[in-house]
Amino acid sequence: MSEQSADSESLKDEFRLLGNTLHRIINLAWENPERKKIEAELMEGLSGLGDSISKSIQEFSQSEAGRQIKDEFENIERKIKNNELQDEVRSEAILVLRKINSELEKALESWKSGKENPE
Repeated sequence: MSEQSADSESLKDEFRLLGNTLHRIINLAWENPERKKIEAELMEGLSGLGDSISKSIQEFSQSEAGRQIKDEFENIERKIKNNELQDEVRSEAILVLRKINSELEKALESWKSGKENPE
C-alpha cells in the first residue's frame, strides 16, 4: 500500500473515531441527570407561563376595556360586511388628497410668484 493510500485510510479512520466519540459525548450529555432536571424545570416553567397568560387573557376579556375592544372589533367587522368601512376609507382618502393638492397648489403659486417678481 502506498503512503498516500495509508494516509487516506488513516484520515478516514480518524474521522470515524471522531464521529463515534462525538456520538458517545452527545449520548452521555443527553442522559445526564442535570440535563433532565433542567428540562423538567423548563417544561414546568413554560406550563406555568401558559397558565398565567391564559388567566390574564380571560380576566382582560371580562374587563371593561376588554369588552370595549371586543365591541370595537365587532363594529369594524359589521362595517366591513356592510362595505361601510370601505366607503369611510374612500371618503377620508379623498379629503386627504384634496388637502394635499390644495397645499401643493398654494406652494406652486407661491413659488411662481417668487420667480416672476424677483427682488
